[in-house]
Amino acid sequence: MNASQTEPTSSVSPITPDAGAEHHEPSGQEATRFALEFSDGNLTSLREYLARTREARDWQDRILMLDLVASAIPLDVLETACAIEPDAADLAVVRCAYYSIQTMEHRFGNFDEASALGVRKAADSIRAAMTSLETAAELDPADPTAFACIMSALGIFDKLKPVMQHAFHQAIAIAPELTTFLATRQLSPASSNLPN
Repeated sequence: MNASQTEPTSSVSPITPDAGAEHHEPSGQEATRFALEFSDGNLTSLREYLARTREARDWQDRILMLDLVASAIPLDVLETACAIEPDAADLAVVRCAYYSIQTMEHRFGNFDEASALGVRKAADSIRAAMTSLETAAELDPADPTAFACIMSALGIFDKLKPVMQHAFHQAIAIAPELTTFLATRQLSPASSNLPN
């Protein structure tokens, strides 16, 4: 992969509204297109999408799309892109989302693994997600996406519940309109604790 494959370009396709005039749901078709591009080592379309939604402050769309596609990114593609552009806030957000999903998958997704191994892998993944969260927050303090993406993963560790609550408060301090969305997200089966 070369640097040009990770840089956003100006060619973008419009998002078709699926739910009302003011809110768009990320399309499964778009997510599928991104995933196909990932297999070629190309993050350009995802980065264009993230740039559009960042500019429009479409936080829910960003979060939901990352839920759909982050785990489909080959780790070597993601880590190479992050190494090429260490100051790219969008890549730090994507990396945070990737490792947050990995945390959940290691902890709950594969019951064939011994539980101690799953917990250890989940712990490694949450550490990587937290490092990326710090980077994303430093590079773009006005973007709540990484805080939102990491919340459920933090909630599975009792010792990290205060960190989860801090992430919730940081996200809603940046984007108060996310309060209900994030609170509802935390009521999922994997994370049943509502932040205070």
